[in-house]
Amino acid sequence: HGDWMAWFSQHAEHRLFFSRLFFWLDIRYFGGEGLLLISLNFVLLVLLWLTLYRMTHTLLADSFASQYCTTIGLWLVIVCFSAMQIVTFIWGFAIQNYLALLVPLWAFLSFAYAKINDQDKYFWLAVLLGICSAGAMANGLLVMPLLACMAVLLRQSLYKVMLLVLFSAVIIGLYLHNYDSSQAQGTLATALFAQPIYFIKFFLAYLGAPFYTIFESAIVTIIAGAVFLLLSIFYSIQWFK
Repeated sequence: HGDWMAWFSQHAEHRLFFSRLFFWLDIRYFGGEGLLLISLNFVLLVLLWLTLYRMTHTLLADSFASQYCTTIGLWLVIVCFSAMQIVTFIWGFAIQNYLALLVPLWAFLSFAYAKINDQDKYFWLAVLLGICSAGAMANGLLVMPLLACMAVLLRQSLYKVMLLVLFSAVIIGLYLHNYDSSQAQGTLATALFAQPIYFIKFFLAYLGAPFYTIFESAIVTIIAGAVFLLLSIFYSIQWFK
């Protein structure tokens, strides 16, 4: 009805700009049958797999593990196209879930390429993708601040760090403009302080979710999530050293 701000209106805590764009295209040109959306789900999954495989190939290129790239690539196919995700594969509304993974990942990779190749075009591509991430799902708001942290860790110029901090503030400020907190599904602080034990169990189970499909055991799932978290912390510390 001529209200262009409807593209940025809230859905719970999210502002699903890109999802709405694809919803409109599906309704306008495919009769709202979801054909475009479901097809895009698979396209985005293929792009996600290709990105992860390319990352693996690049990281292992000069190591003894390079011979396992093909094996890892096949394992990534299983992870990305696991049957336990069948509900999201065939649900057009789930498109933002894949956008929320792929767009931030491309932003971080672009920033890494900017550092490796010393080319500003990749830096500005990372900035653009960081902005777009906020239009995928609410967690995309973290991308620009994380890029700023990444700039500090990679010892980028003060100019780039401050620019990313400025972009972070502007994006978050615009996102929260006319934000209706009553639509949000609770806050992290509320969940953490109201039921801390439940929150920790849920968080660890979320990280270990693939193991529940295999063993159908909540305990195994929580342990798997804890192992994943501890290994992530360990290797992060090793990287900083």
